[in-house]
Amino acid sequence: MAVKDVEKMRGLMFRDSLGENDGMMFVYQTPSKASFWMKNTYIPLDLAFFDKNGVLTEVKKLYPQNLDSVVSARSDILYCLEMNSGWFEKNKISSGAKLDAEKLKKALKARGFTK
Repeated sequence: MAVKDVEKMRGLMFRDSLGENDGMMFVYQTPSKASFWMKNTYIPLDLAFFDKNGVLTEVKKLYPQNLDSVVSARSDILYCLEMNSGWFEKNKISSGAKLDAEKLKKALKARGFTK
């Protein structure tokens, strides 16, 4: 989980692999347009954008070492989830799916955040 700015900046950089059901959740303080790139990231990823209500709005492909920005279509993004490429399709997760707010709150609380 990436909550602090330094965690968000590093993301999944320098990893050679990612477990089948492992990923990184990015949590923002205020809803906004989200932008990612793949500097020093060696594995192909899918990026899901979630709005302030935890609803999945879109999934975009991220390619290893690509420095082009991948930007959300909407400006009310509060959460982003990076998973292995193809994970969302394989698990039949698409636009309209919703995050489990209680699990997310528990995970944040375990990290010392009260959001």
